[in-house]
Amino acid sequence: MLPKNKSAAKKKAKANNMKDAVDSTEQIRQWEDHMWDQQKLVSTLGTSIEKGLTEDQFQKKFSEFGENCLTEKGAKPWYCVFIEEQTGFFSLLLWFGSALCFIGYAIDNSAPDNLYLGIVLAVVVFITGCFSYA
Repeated sequence: MLPKNKSAAKKKAKANNMKDAVDSTEQIRQWEDHMWDQQKLVSTLGTSIEKGLTEDQFQKKFSEFGENCLTEKGAKPWYCVFIEEQTGFFSLLLWFGSALCFIGYAIDNSAPDNLYLGIVLAVVVFITGCFSYA
């Protein structure tokens, strides 16, 4: 009984999110200020075509709206990006192969082939990840 309630709640939340997105899109479709003539635009925005905004108007709008620039996307720290490069799907396969080589050498250390192969795999994967990061 509980999983049905959870799935129903998820569906309802998803439907609400979708409804919000559709409503926002519909509001954007109703924008008409890009089709106004110059006189209506100037009177609505309270500015002048020749002179622009006065210093007082600028300060008021700046304090109300902030800078006229795009917001920056949250950047990932460098170490997270580096770790992602070292732990991609193929890199994880090679790390796993290197670990198996070390385990094989630990089980039978009479021939150092597994040790050499494990070291080479680990070094190559690390250096490749460094180049990918750079």
